[in-house]
Amino acid sequence: MARDNRYYASIDADLSNKVDEAISLNLICEFYEELENDDDIDADRKWAGLSDMPEIREGFNKFYNLTPKDDEYLD
Repeated sequence: MARDNRYYASIDADLSNKVDEAISLNLICEFYEELENDDDIDADRKWAGLSDMPEIREGFNKFYNLTPKDDEYLD
């Protein structure tokens, strides 16, 4: 189905932005709920890995004293 034929493509831009904000909030809430079920290092690795921020990844590696040889190491 072409994008122009989709319901969300027909929504007013302001309303669409509000929907995007609601989806973002729901996804981040689900993400943090999932992290609660993980071990500390696994939860931190998921969080840092999804940040796409080099300083966060480097900080994670330093916090857990990880080297590139470690499975948990974030590139």
